[in-house]
Amino acid sequence: MSSPIEPRPVMSAESSDRLNTALQLSQELQAPAADGDAKLATLRTLLDQCRDGIRREKPRFGRQRIEALNKARSYVHFLPSLQHPQAAGRLQGVARRIRTALRSA
Repeated sequence: MSSPIEPRPVMSAESSDRLNTALQLSQELQAPAADGDAKLATLRTLLDQCRDGIRREKPRFGRQRIEALNKARSYVHFLPSLQHPQAAGRLQGVARRIRTALRSA
């Protein structure tokens, strides 16, 4: 007899909270703020932590979540500052990618 295949676990509450915080931060950064560059650095750190957490947990749809986070990280990585002309568009793209990572299809 074969043993039943165990389904992958859902994403942990910690990873979900970090993704929600990153989403909120990416939305806040779309409007001008005095501490924007510090928040941008925090967003970069959060995205790294989210990716590492998902990689360790191996939740359902982990590969798709990591791919979405890698794209979000790329958008933020190549954003030199919030004064860049493409900053708002890139941050909208980051928010979209984070929403994709949050979905539990």
